[in-house]
Amino acid sequence: MQNLTKTYNDCIIKGDITSQRFVDTITIESMIIAAKSDLSVAEDLCKRKIIPMNTAYKLFYDSFHSLCEAFLRFDKIKTDSHQCLFACLCHNNSELLFEYEFLDKIRIKRNRLKYYGDLITPKDWQLLIETLPEYIATIIQIIENNLLNMKLSKL
Repeated sequence: MQNLTKTYNDCIIKGDITSQRFVDTITIESMIIAAKSDLSVAEDLCKRKIIPMNTAYKLFYDSFHSLCEAFLRFDKIKTDSHQCLFACLCHNNSELLFEYEFLDKIRIKRNRLKYYGDLITPKDWQLLIETLPEYIATIIQIIENNLLNMKLSKL
C-alpha cells in the first residue's frame, strides 16, 4: 500500500486527477440521491440480517465512493480511479480526518471481492462498519450544506 503523498503525486503526474470547468450541482444532487438510496437499502437489510456480508460491503463502499466523487465536484475535481479519488480527498481535505490507509484498505478489499472472488471476512466487515458510517454521515452533511449554500447564494 502506497502512502498518501506518493499516491496523490502519482495520480497528478498520470493525469488521473483533472479539473472541471464548473460545479455541476445537478450531477451532485443525483449522486447523493442514488448513494443515500443504496445506503438506506443496505442499512435496512443489515438490520433485518437478510443481506450477505459481501453485498452489504459493496453497497456501503460504492455509496461512499459516489459521495466522495460528489464532494470533490464542489472543488471542480474529477478523478479516474478509486485510488486517486481517495488520495485526492484525503490530501486536499485533511480537516475531514479521514484515514487514507483505511480507505485504501477497503478499496483493495472491494476490488478483490468484485474482480477476484475474494470473500469478505467478519474482520473485514467489522473494520468497515466501525468507521465508514461516520465518514458517510460527515460527507453527506458537508455536501448538503454546500448545496444549500450554493442555492442561497443565488437568491
